[in-house]
Amino acid sequence: MDKLKFVKTVKFGLDFYTNRSKGAGILAAMLQTCGENETVIAYSVKYENRTKAVMKTCSYYAKVENDKLPELLETDKQLYEILPGDNESRPMKICFDIDLTGSREDDPLQKVKTEIQNLLPGVEMNISGSRKYIDKRKIKFSYHLIAGNYHVNTIEEFVPIKAFCCAEQNKAMGFDPLIYRKNGLLKFVNQSKGDGRVQKILEGSKELVDHTVMQNVSSQSVHLDKVDGLEQYILHNPGNKRKRVSKGDPKLKKLKLIDIGDIPRMNLEPPVGLDIYRANPSQLLSFMPCPKRGDIFQLSNWLNCEVARWCKTVGISFEEFWEWCKQKDYSQTRFERYKAFFERVKEEEFPKSEKFLKECIMAVYNKDILKSAPFRVMDAAVNRHFDHKIDRRWLKGEDILLSKSVKHCVLHVPLGGAKSQSVVEYIVQQIKESPTIRILWLTC
Repeated sequence: MDKLKFVKTVKFGLDFYTNRSKGAGILAAMLQTCGENETVIAYSVKYENRTKAVMKTCSYYAKVENDKLPELLETDKQLYEILPGDNESRPMKICFDIDLTGSREDDPLQKVKTEIQNLLPGVEMNISGSRKYIDKRKIKFSYHLIAGNYHVNTIEEFVPIKAFCCAEQNKAMGFDPLIYRKNGLLKFVNQSKGDGRVQKILEGSKELVDHTVMQNVSSQSVHLDKVDGLEQYILHNPGNKRKRVSKGDPKLKKLKLIDIGDIPRMNLEPPVGLDIYRANPSQLLSFMPCPKRGDIFQLSNWLNCEVARWCKTVGISFEEFWEWCKQKDYSQTRFERYKAFFERVKEEEFPKSEKFLKECIMAVYNKDILKSAPFRVMDAAVNRHFDHKIDRRWLKGEDILLSKSVKHCVLHVPLGGAKSQSVVEYIVQQIKESPTIRILWLTC
């Protein structure tokens, strides 16, 4: 390592390095030189910046051989795992970070597990965490949940998981979306931040590396893009950050990203005639709800401005935009303010994606919005004559209702609906009830 750029210190028998000056790029250098059987780890220390009179954090990085990592993690050394932000393909297990403060009854673990199980079918979770009283009544709950049989290959592929964590109901349970960033740090199992809150193994495997993101990724693991239903959470790509120029200042400033919390989750039934795949911009605008001021689902001023920017990008006039916008509140002052904003927007400098309003519509309507209009018509016609309906996504053996009077059962579910699994469960149950029964199962 370049001594002019990096500072070396020895801890736990390893050579740790940090930048000698800001921007020296120690982590990038470590990742580039990391061998196939090595892992880059981090160690963070806090120090006081006397100039600004604030506490700061400094991270040191080291490379450790994979087979020596379990021994290193047996005791608390305040070590962190790194979610690499380079574009190299590195399999990473799906991970969730939960942080919540409340009373003993507010422990979110069971609710969190249920949400993840609904999101990732058949998930195998390894859970570590800590529960520590911060006063007589309040407990700090901290959990790491690792999905051992699901993975992504780059940090960018965590986008659906980050959007899921940003959902208002999930944020309330403590899901933290901030860990899914380039070169983000995640506390290793058996480690703490120096405050005594050690991430002890709670459930799942007893092997320490099974509670890591980068180690022991199974060859049978399912890639995240094979999971259905994640589209409803994806409202933005964290990698695509748009900037704007402030008034009278050529200096660029970051603009607020689209957050799932900014778009109300109304869970509305899609109206007749709305086909998100074929609708033109004017039709999309007309189907986007704009509740009156004071309504629980009223749209924020920021979101209205983003819709105005989108309208100008796709060629919708201010008059048409205002017909939609005034549903919230019609006043001359508001009209003049939005008209002035519409006129000064330069769509060629900061264009909105044409998919923007589709993403908003996907947020406010229920999951049926992803079905095309012809499919919804067909679906309603077919399902009208069904004798038995289920309100789950996957079939179970108990859903197969056969008897002496009922000789056949049609399973009407989409691909991935667990048809084969439900039939196996049904057959197993029949054999348990009648051990001598003979069953012939034909499939194609």
